[in-house]
Amino acid sequence: MRKAGWSLWSLGVAAFAYLAWLAFVGTFEFDECVLGIACALVAAAASLLTWRAMGLKAHGTVADYLSGWRVPWYILSDSWAILRVLALDLLGKRNAGSLFRVCPFEIRHSPRGTLRRVLAIVYSTAAPNSIVIGIDPEQGLMIFHQLAPSDIPKTARDLGACA
Repeated sequence: MRKAGWSLWSLGVAAFAYLAWLAFVGTFEFDECVLGIACALVAAAASLLTWRAMGLKAHGTVADYLSGWRVPWYILSDSWAILRVLALDLLGKRNAGSLFRVCPFEIRHSPRGTLRRVLAIVYSTAAPNSIVIGIDPEQGLMIFHQLAPSDIPKTARDLGACA
């Protein structure tokens, strides 16, 4: 990853970690906010050190990183979908599903291709209805699990899914 990529990656990890911290503590008290910032910085540093220690070569464009702007909406809409599945299951109307799905994924054997696969997994798995099990680079397939059937998110398609 280039220097700008490392900075952008670390900033993204720190921002995500801080937002997750706030969501889990559920308060904006000064002490919690300061501790959340410290934990977010530690998470970003750990992510960066791990990535470098593994020797992974990945970099992308700003558009690749920003393709995750839809993720908050996916989290909300998938949460409602999961609650609907739960309600129908509890009421005995329909058993909860367990779907394993596969879609083609554009495989690029380059640092940008590596990052696009990582971002597709992270962004898709952030929503509660889709858990990406993996991307098979040899067959060019993304394998994921869902409770409620839904379309492949536009974010994943922007990064190479259903290519």
